[in-house]
Amino acid sequence: MAKMVNSRVASKKVKFFKSAWKAVLLGAVSGVLYWALTSLLVKGNYSIAVAGNIATILVATIGIASMLFLRIEQPIIIALASGISLWNLAEMTNKLNIYELLFWTVGLYLLTYLLYFWITRYYKFWPVIIVTIIMVILSRLIVFL
Repeated sequence: MAKMVNSRVASKKVKFFKSAWKAVLLGAVSGVLYWALTSLLVKGNYSIAVAGNIATILVATIGIASMLFLRIEQPIIIALASGISLWNLAEMTNKLNIYELLFWTVGLYLLTYLLYFWITRYYKFWPVIIVTIIMVILSRLIVFL
């Protein structure tokens, strides 16, 4: 005789607010780190574009390590998507004074880390990747307009 299997599938709850403060804090720290690295690299005779791109790569790498330490799920997707979305940030904020530059850098990194953290809270891989790619494309289109 066949064994009866319960047809109810337990759904996995999406926990957003439990770790959202970690993403906000890490985004703010990443923004300050980006600003500091870009400033140091510009003083080291790099152009603003090269300094910003190097700082973006370094901040993404440090962000991945920090998210692993803080046990944030899918850190590579968050850091990579944030880095691609904020590519050439140094060129866009080149003419601002230091306070505006720090405000926009920290604010944009905070918002991108929070956005991609919110997207990656879902546990299935393919929907997360598709929505992340769509958001990265939309953010790059907004920058070009």
